[in-house]
Amino acid sequence: MALNRSPNPRPRQQRRRHEEDTAADAASSTQSDTGVATDSELDMDIPHSTQQSPVDPMAMMRQIFEYMSTTQRQNQGQMTQMLQQQVLLQQQMLQAQMAAQKPQKKKGNPPIFNGQASDDLELWLFSTEQYYSNYAEEMQSESSDFVNTIIANLGPTAQTWDSR
Repeated sequence: MALNRSPNPRPRQQRRRHEEDTAADAASSTQSDTGVATDSELDMDIPHSTQQSPVDPMAMMRQIFEYMSTTQRQNQGQMTQMLQQQVLLQQQMLQAQMAAQKPQKKKGNPPIFNGQASDDLELWLFSTEQYYSNYAEEMQSESSDFVNTIIANLGPTAQTWDSR
């Protein structure tokens, strides 16, 4: 007996040979009245390569083609789903960038209301709304920062009207 040089204390298992398989199958199969399995009984229990059913090559090709087409459809579906998620993510990133990139300065000077009788208040309100159109949310919320910005656009006479 050969020495077991493996660190594993369990003995190695040997592969079963075909003869051992057939002997084990023959012993477990139903035996005839004499107690010995007949050749026909052994043939039924033992799969032989000669007993395989003939395979239709066209049917096999059809199965392969169907498998490949279903696999391709699944892959295309996954790719489509991934691309849709990527487009959605890019749109969200673009919207976040656009919201973060408010213009720092407007060109030209903001409209100034001096409070004289010749000044048109409605025209000043309209032109101020147009000038600060990028700050529509701040205008709607009437935040104190935005009010301070607008008051700075009033002339000295109109600034004295502020009752703060």
